[in-house]
Amino acid sequence: VFVVGLADGDAAVIAEHLQENSGVRVFVLFSEVSLRYADFTAAFSGSVSAYRLVFATNLPHWADEKTESETVRKFHAAVTNVRERTPLSLRAFVAIQLLETIVSRLPAVNADELDGYFYNNVVVTEDDMMYGSFADGSECVQQGIVDT
Repeated sequence: VFVVGLADGDAAVIAEHLQENSGVRVFVLFSEVSLRYADFTAAFSGSVSAYRLVFATNLPHWADEKTESETVRKFHAAVTNVRERTPLSLRAFVAIQLLETIVSRLPAVNADELDGYFYNNVVVTEDDMMYGSFADGSECVQQGIVDT
């Protein structure tokens, strides 16, 4: 089941549906999981069906204490309160990191320069995150999009 456009209370309905239907998986947009993370956490806390709630993201896990991700290490250093480490706060953190990287490379900060930067640079990397192309790193290297 693919669910789009969640409203208040839908996380509990999804949790109940998964509990009652053991052969079902529910795919939810990561943006909606991010925005309604507290609802999903409350609805699925202790649930044996939580593993059948599926979402896709290229972000590393926001709460992984043993992460190998430099991005998450920096996120944890910046966000010391564990309860504030959510998908949405990680998304905001990486967006700001990306903007800081890009702005430092611009001759002037304005809409035209920012637009031109993204237009001319297919892939932008920041620590262990790559933004832009939806190809894996080795394919990007083979096509000359990024350096090794």
